[in-house]
Amino acid sequence: MRVTINGYTYRSTVAMMGGVYMVGVSAEHRQHAGVAGGDKVDVDIELDTAPREVALPADFVAALAAAPAARDTFDRLSYSNRSWHVLQVTGARSDENPSAPDCEVDGDLEGGPSPLSQRASDSPVVSRPAARSGR
Repeated sequence: MRVTINGYTYRSTVAMMGGVYMVGVSAEHRQHAGVAGGDKVDVDIELDTAPREVALPADFVAALAAAPAARDTFDRLSYSNRSWHVLQVTGARSDENPSAPDCEVDGDLEGGPSPLSQRASDSPVVSRPAARSGR
């Protein structure tokens, strides 16, 4: 769905918490909309039927290309789960380390089902390895 607050629009989903349907508003979205947590605001919600695509960094694409089984698993993931895995890679980059080491595909995905049903305890599909000496 598309959520608009104070003229700022972003894509989101509806979640149920404690039997109540709710729409999340992250700190980033609150900042762009000019609102703060606890503010009472008017919200426009509309159906969003556009496909949701995740932008993949080039090294992420290369790592998946080298591991067809992992690519197949990744392609079957929901938008949210694909986005989570990409964040594991892009989140490793920082001002101090703008070009973190190349991506590696985790071996446990080579064999099949998506690990994201237990995502909190599993490794990401593609990750940044620990810094290597000499890099």
